Amino acid sequence: MSDRPYDIIVFGATGFTGKFVVEELSQLSLKTKFTWAIAGRSEEGLNRIADFVRVSTQKTAMDHSTEHTPHVIVADVNDASSIEEMCSRGKVLIDCVGPFRKFGEQVVKACIAQKCDYVDITGEPEYIERMMALYHEDAKRSGVTIVHACGFDSIPADLGVLFTKRELEKREVIPSSIEMYFRLHPGSSGVAGHYATYESLVYGISGVESLRQLRKQMKRPRVPIVGPKLKYSAKPRYDSRIKAWTFPFFFADPSIVRSTQQLTILEEEVGQSPPVQFSAYIVIGLFQFHYLILLFLYLLVLGTLANYEWGRNILLAHPKLFTYGSFSHEGPTVKQIEEAKFSSTFYAKGFTKSHHSNIDIDQLKTKQPDVEIITKVQGGEPGYHATPICVAQSALALLEFKGEGKIPAGVLTPAAAFAKTDLIERLNQHGVEFLVCNP
Repeated sequence: MSDRPYDIIVFGATGFTGKFVVEELSQLSLKTKFTWAIAGRSEEGLNRIADFVRVSTQKTAMDHSTEHTPHVIVADVNDASSIEEMCSRGKVLIDCVGPFRKFGEQVVKACIAQKCDYVDITGEPEYIERMMALYHEDAKRSGVTIVHACGFDSIPADLGVLFTKRELEKREVIPSSIEMYFRLHPGSSGVAGHYATYESLVYGISGVESLRQLRKQMKRPRVPIVGPKLKYSAKPRYDSRIKAWTFPFFFADPSIVRSTQQLTILEEEVGQSPPVQFSAYIVIGLFQFHYLILLFLYLLVLGTLANYEWGRNILLAHPKLFTYGSFSHEGPTVKQIEEAKFSSTFYAKGFTKSHHSNIDIDQLKTKQPDVEIITKVQGGEPGYHATPICVAQSALALLEFKGEGKIPAGVLTPAAAFAKTDLIERLNQHGVEFLVCNP
């Protein structure tokens, strides 16, 4: 692919999240040398964004002789030939065009056909696992790497589990279980989301039953249980460790981590540590029980209506009504994005190797883990601050390490793709931090 004009192409650059990805890459282009282009169906809109990047980078560029402005490629997701033409011109494609259930598959197919590596920002489990079922072997044969869920869904969770397992192994500990507690920290202006994110959530929930059927057909291996089975609460509960109410995490992270564990078993070239039990929860503050009730009612309504086409039409026509004003076509304000932060805390347990070296996995089921550590992944507002950082660094890591043989081909999850790279270190340097909270 050395003769391709662009190292990175951002597809969907005029979309709400796409603009933030472009802004992130424009700042990275001042420090890191790569050629890039922006793509979408509106040439006028793309030219406006390219002009904005040119002006903003000229103000801060140290080397004014270097071209930092992205080139423009017109490509329509409904025009297969334009998508293939776009993919033939780049080494790595960042796909920001959702909902991916509707628009993602044709882009994946084109990338495989044109041998263009790929990352995206989807958080739709049914779509991701369907792409793995349909195109994993095709991608491997073509030598192409397709990595889904490289935004907030699900880099912090998937790489957070990888980071935590590595910290256990540094201590000569056999990993057993990891529980993730996600907390959103809004600023004084509150938090909000854009309609596109809400649309993907609606389609993601509507695909739950399809996902169940898909998993039955795929017959993926069961993840081995090391130690006692991790207790999972499917209902809201108070957790004394974090002194807060918790709610089952209903976004993509558990599905992605589960797929990573399965890929660890199936793929020899995936550089992973042993599988681990995983569960995830959303944290609701101690004195915010009313939010727990609202969240429960919201998911009850959403989960019911999303199963029917007429219900989805109603949900999508009234995003503010069905999310208590949280999602809209306007999206969050700049102040809301600047003020908000997230943190995901991982409580991990395992067995000291020296104490259990002569015991097999089945025997460990009757033992209690004797080591616990706490780690954390934290950063800015998840959807429009952390996501651009995560997907941009994923694209750059793919660009650099694929040629070194450290990233396997196939349709992969983030931790399966980037386990042998320095992506965690890159993210640490750019505002998504991975920390150990106890010795």
